[in-house]
Amino acid sequence: MAKERSHSVREEARSRFIKDYVHRAFGLREDAKRQSEEKRYAEAVSTVQQALELLVKALFHEASVAPPRSHRIRDPRFGDRLVSLSDALKAALSPAKWQRLNLPRLFFIASFWGEFYLDAKYGSELLGAGPSQLLGPEEARLALAHFDEVVETLNDVFIR
Repeated sequence: MAKERSHSVREEARSRFIKDYVHRAFGLREDAKRQSEEKRYAEAVSTVQQALELLVKALFHEASVAPPRSHRIRDPRFGDRLVSLSDALKAALSPAKWQRLNLPRLFFIASFWGEFYLDAKYGSELLGAGPSQLLGPEEARLALAHFDEVVETLNDVFIR
């Protein structure tokens, strides 16, 4: 009985994490859209990158795999968790949904924008350029489009 209650509490906490991460990600997406409209493109890119990280964390929680602290795919600790995530999702999803999920694409997108995080936030001392000199409207549009692609994929696999 106590074991069932403990499992139920963990499931409720997992569900709250997922809902909170997704809610925050969508709020950040709206912030990024507004920043882009205000021609604050570097901020928009930085904000989308944070939103993508939250969606990735939600995906880990959906599979009951603890998200890694590192956001770098090449980090061995991240790789171990990614393998666990992949195994859990492949076992839980139908073959058709597993294929539509296209986990490599989702992580490529998250990793791609993660590479720009520091430059979008602080600029590049090496290049002698502030964030607004590095990122423009095209990057902001692409970041928003990538966020929408990830959401569409996750909706297709987990909601429909």
